[in-house]
Amino acid sequence: MSHISVLPEEVLFFLRPKICTVMADATLGMGGHTELFLQENPNLTIFACDQDPFAREIAEERLKKWRENITIFPENFEYFPKRLSEKGIYADGILFDIGVSSLHFDDAMRGFSCKNDGPLDMRMNPSQDFTAETVVNYFSEEEISRILWEFGEERFARRIAKAIVQRRKQSLFSSTTDLANCIALAKPKLKEYGGGHPSAQSFQAIRIVVNRELEVLQTALSGALQCLAPGGRLAVIAFHSLEDRIVKHVFSEHSLHQKCQKYPSSASVSAQKTISQEKFRVITKKPVTPSVQEIFANPRARSARLRVIERELY
Repeated sequence: MSHISVLPEEVLFFLRPKICTVMADATLGMGGHTELFLQENPNLTIFACDQDPFAREIAEERLKKWRENITIFPENFEYFPKRLSEKGIYADGILFDIGVSSLHFDDAMRGFSCKNDGPLDMRMNPSQDFTAETVVNYFSEEEISRILWEFGEERFARRIAKAIVQRRKQSLFSSTTDLANCIALAKPKLKEYGGGHPSAQSFQAIRIVVNRELEVLQTALSGALQCLAPGGRLAVIAFHSLEDRIVKHVFSEHSLHQKCQKYPSSASVSAQKTISQEKFRVITKKPVTPSVQEIFANPRARSARLRVIERELY
């Protein structure tokens, strides 16, 4: 299965694996970024996490030559900071790549894509019971409307929710195509979808709820910051505004000053010490986005936004 890691050069630039001893990949996925880290520094010790058993299997095969370097926790990243703390681990670099991977979108049976026919699933962890089918078939019209508006930023949320509830009175939804068609018919015919499917925002919203994506993100990031070694950096790649807003908020909350620069140096880090219990500074004044060349080679990277924060040296 083809998989291209997003923002590879930028992640390597900001996380500097060549000068790291211990790194953590909170969203291992199919192992692309971790592979890059180990290619840069084969002596790294890496702690990684992923709740998807199918992704872990691919990653383990991909990274088998570095098997002794890697410890993988098979669970949601909300527990990752706790696992690191239990082991007394402080990482020089931590990565969160919080987008949905090609593994999820390309497999119709996972139910993530509105373009491929499959069951209404959308679970990143297939062992959990709660699926998209539950949301669509049993949530109230008001709750579905709120979900689509809040997590999909869908301006026709009320119309879509009403159409879903009316339709399921005839027969319950069971497939992604069935749901996607219902949503498309509920929306006015507009010319502003940019080639995307009119149900894409709604699918995003339902997926976020099924996997509690935003609910766990803020807690996980705050915990991960406490697992950084002095001088260590946390990098987060987000793919939509809701995620990016949380990342920006957490970084802002934990940093004492916003004197950011595009190319930070170790000299500037030591020069900006402050007297405080919390010593973090945001490295990226604005989110770093993919180059035109990367988007051309990997169109799914187009919405990626990278933010980086550093724990200051004591």
